[in-house]
Amino acid sequence: MTEPLSWLAMLALAWAIFAAMMAVAWTLQQRTGNSGWVDVSWTLGLAAGIFVALLAFGVWESGRTALTGALLALWAGRLAWHLTVRTGKITDDPRYVRMAEEFGEDAPKKMFWLLQAQALLSLPLVLTVLIAATNDAPFPTLLDALGVLIFGAGLYGSNLSDRQLARFKDDPANKGKVCDVGLWAWSRHPNYFFETVIWCAYVPLALAGTGLLSWSIVAFAGPVAIFVLLRFVSGVPPLEAHMNDRYGAAYADYAARTPAFVPRPPR
Repeated sequence: MTEPLSWLAMLALAWAIFAAMMAVAWTLQQRTGNSGWVDVSWTLGLAAGIFVALLAFGVWESGRTALTGALLALWAGRLAWHLTVRTGKITDDPRYVRMAEEFGEDAPKKMFWLLQAQALLSLPLVLTVLIAATNDAPFPTLLDALGVLIFGAGLYGSNLSDRQLARFKDDPANKGKVCDVGLWAWSRHPNYFFETVIWCAYVPLALAGTGLLSWSIVAFAGPVAIFVLLRFVSGVPPLEAHMNDRYGAAYADYAARTPAFVPRPPR
């Protein structure tokens, strides 16, 4: 098991890569006017920072490291591709449009520091993956299998909810309507919920062979961080504000019968 100081050193290197990618995201946003590229850069920057840190510290030695890297690559590849396709279909992301309006004349400068703050606040996710990847306890274990099952469920749910929303939007008959079909009848933000599930998958890998009394317990920081960010900061609140402005009473009716985050069978 890698010592805590080594995790911190890897975390610092991953953050440097991540911060650089978010600076690239800011440049793309300023030049194209489409802030959809921010989320693409966030996804690739987070994954790139982790992979560079692991390679730089030479910890690609165990089956668990390879498994962790494979899961991360699957997550980043799917999400980055989905976000790239989505960004190609829009002129701007309504969440960031709203933020820019609130920023006023200082919007470019404040947007730069906002993106850097995103990289900093996402470091618990990086730490969770690093702890899982550097866990050199005997492999495989039942906890490793549990991690794969959780990841599979999260990835499947994320992909399904994204495809359902895309099909709904692509149907001309649904113009001006709120998507309330499939998983979107169970949750107003099923994609955010299943994204959180994905990050829970790394915790069993981190705890395998170590126990709850080890430093590996810090791996819970990632799932907690992504839940707080998506549910209370950069995910649900700005998107809900945009949807209320756009759909008014129709969205209020949808919200009254559909939970915001954790899915529940439709009434």
